[in-house]
Amino acid sequence: MRRVTLLFFVLPFLAVLSAGCSEKTLEEQRRELEEQKAEYQARIEALADQDVKQALASMADVMFWIREGDLERREPPEEVQYSTSPYAILDDYKDTKDMADQLAAGVLLTHDPRYRPEEAQLELPFAYPFDLRVNWEQVVLADGTELPVVERDPFTDQSNLIPVALWNTSYKRFTTQVEKHENLPIGQVPPPPSPIARARGEMILTVPETLPEVDFSVSDVGDHQEVSGWRITLEEVEGHRVRLLFKVPEDMALAEAEDRFNQIEVEASDSTGRLLSSSNTGKGPAGGDTLIIEMLDQLIDAAESGELKERTLEQRMESQQQAMFEGVDRQLFVEVAFRGTVKQVKVLLPGFSGETTQSVPLDLIPVQFDVPDNQGEPRSFGVRARVYDHTASDWELDQPLEADPALLDELIQVEFKEGADQDLPDPIADKLYFHFPEQMSNRLVSNFDRFDHVEELVFLDKNDEPVYRFDPEDREGPVRFTVNRIEYHPDRFERPPVRVRGKLDVLLLPDIDVRWVAVDDLPEGYEMHGKQVLFGPAAADNHIPALVLGRDSEGGYLKKITEIRHSFDQGWPRRAYHFYDEPAGFLFIDKGPSSHASYSFDISLED
Repeated sequence: MRRVTLLFFVLPFLAVLSAGCSEKTLEEQRRELEEQKAEYQARIEALADQDVKQALASMADVMFWIREGDLERREPPEEVQYSTSPYAILDDYKDTKDMADQLAAGVLLTHDPRYRPEEAQLELPFAYPFDLRVNWEQVVLADGTELPVVERDPFTDQSNLIPVALWNTSYKRFTTQVEKHENLPIGQVPPPPSPIARARGEMILTVPETLPEVDFSVSDVGDHQEVSGWRITLEEVEGHRVRLLFKVPEDMALAEAEDRFNQIEVEASDSTGRLLSSSNTGKGPAGGDTLIIEMLDQLIDAAESGELKERTLEQRMESQQQAMFEGVDRQLFVEVAFRGTVKQVKVLLPGFSGETTQSVPLDLIPVQFDVPDNQGEPRSFGVRARVYDHTASDWELDQPLEADPALLDELIQVEFKEGADQDLPDPIADKLYFHFPEQMSNRLVSNFDRFDHVEELVFLDKNDEPVYRFDPEDREGPVRFTVNRIEYHPDRFERPPVRVRGKLDVLLLPDIDVRWVAVDDLPEGYEMHGKQVLFGPAAADNHIPALVLGRDSEGGYLKKITEIRHSFDQGWPRRAYHFYDEPAGFLFIDKGPSSHASYSFDISLED
């Protein structure tokens, strides 16, 4: 059966049942939605034509899934969460063309021929914020075998495609399949495949001429602005949720409008000015509640009477989509739920001011981010691009690098997460998470190391009597401490616990040392290999800086391609720091000696 193009068909269902919903709770709306979903499914299931039944069932599933998203957007966030705009990368370059050129200059193909010879990974220097496609022509193995490239289909068994190089678009990864090894004797391991030696193809980048944007504040509800003939109206801001209307130019066809509309992004910031992360987005024609229900009913009615075949189904949908689009005055909506209270709204409109397509030929020889033992000197990866690390400059801010041990009881935050299915043989435990405050030291200490061990942990009943004292050797007990959390099963205690008290040993780095080193004044044992690689001295792991950050001549911190440990049979290892561009100097960051402090807690389990 041919795929039925949905276009805007599924999207308007976001608004279905909206009328009058404000007087009902979200739970009541969810129950009504489940009831209506069951009614539609029953009508569709009774259809005789299997192709039409399958098409309508798929449409209904998508429609109700999107409607569920509509209800989710009305749920206020449990906590504030922030993010970084994918378009922030544009600030590093003079224009979008410069950004595309730098991306193309920094592309690498990496592999690990020792442990995963059948794979190779495409590494981009940064996440490109616009459309990017890769078309591969051929993969050549080290033994000279030439393989065609086929895109991996996660829903299809492609194990019989031999010989071939499967390309995973999502993960940007090759996996080769050269021969099958079946019915091998027990214990016999097939020989390792020949690794990828070359990959040829092209990368196609969409490059907008500019990135138009429209800004609103919460006080601008009802106001509109115009960009390239589109009228953009801030229709509603309700706490964490934003809704905008987009009126399509009269001379623009539906297909072109859909292409432009699907590229629109909405961002929001709170009163601190920080960018809020989004949790759910819905798009589609504005209004049309009755029309969309009528359209679905008409399609099912036609199918029940035997008038609807696959081809007429697609034709009816296309004509009704166009009628619906015109019926709402060519207006489309975007509704976004954010994880915080919105104060400012930014609408980004890629492609609205024109765009070009840039084709970049690819002829890549894989490189290793791990090196064989005894490789004496680092080898340049042969790419150079201006790519920056904007988090590195945080080390130069005038701020404490570690938390005050005297304030740990106040600074460490506790989060409770309820378990589930306590009646099952393997239920999910309740959890208490301990969140260390945001400190620069977190970049040097993992969660695994921060909370070193439990000094004391006891669960108490309503009379403040101990119910259970934690014993790390008690593997069968109801409580365990792992990484940064307590996991416990309430039903496995002799009496219900109402409080938990304890002390955790916390690892701190009070003497972090940050120093600047110019490229022409490197410490003993350090040397430059070319202009992009710093090679460190032979030293034990605890005698080298925990972080080495490179900075260019204009003061921008450079993104590191990778850091490689060169091991030797005789003597200490050396480390090579590979950067995308040429450093003028380095920031050396040493942990310094560590210390320990106790964190005490007394937490109610009844709140």
